[in-house]
Amino acid sequence: MDFDGIPVTTEASEKQLLDYRESQEDFLSWLLAYGKNPKTATGYSRATVRRTAYRTNQLNRWMWDEEGHYTMSVDHDHADAYMKELAYGDKSTSGSSNG
Repeated sequence: MDFDGIPVTTEASEKQLLDYRESQEDFLSWLLAYGKNPKTATGYSRATVRRTAYRTNQLNRWMWDEEGHYTMSVDHDHADAYMKELAYGDKSTSGSSNG
């Protein structure tokens, strides 16, 4: 499948990179072919899959930092913690403080 313009890898060791790339390619292929409606084999648009690829890459990098090692086992606790980090974490780029 053509993944031109869709990120499928992130920083990792050679073995981890291969594992991650294969996993991402499988996931992205499924999204492109079936993701929107598996019963009718209707996939998401390339733009939607591109955004999803960026987001899953960010989640995985965050999870590896939190866990302190490479893993592909994402569970609900990881997802909840990541969403809380996004919602409540200090990501301000303005440089101003409210205190």
